[in-house]
Amino acid sequence: MEQIGNMKLYSLDEVKDELIGKVGTPERDEHERKVEEALLAYRIKSMPYRKPCQCQASDRE
Repeated sequence: MEQIGNMKLYSLDEVKDELIGKVGTPERDEHERKVEEALLAYRIKSMPYRKPCQCQASDRE
């Protein structure tokens, strides 16, 4: 925590430790897993879909 005037400034890690739990606890591990899973799903959904060209289609046969 950093004091700026009469305000307290907390880092994201400090907030996560307080709300979710310290690193290594089951609750924190589950949260981190869900975040990674959501990011991976977002990356997959945002990838452009391209139909295979004729040369790629003939390679499969």
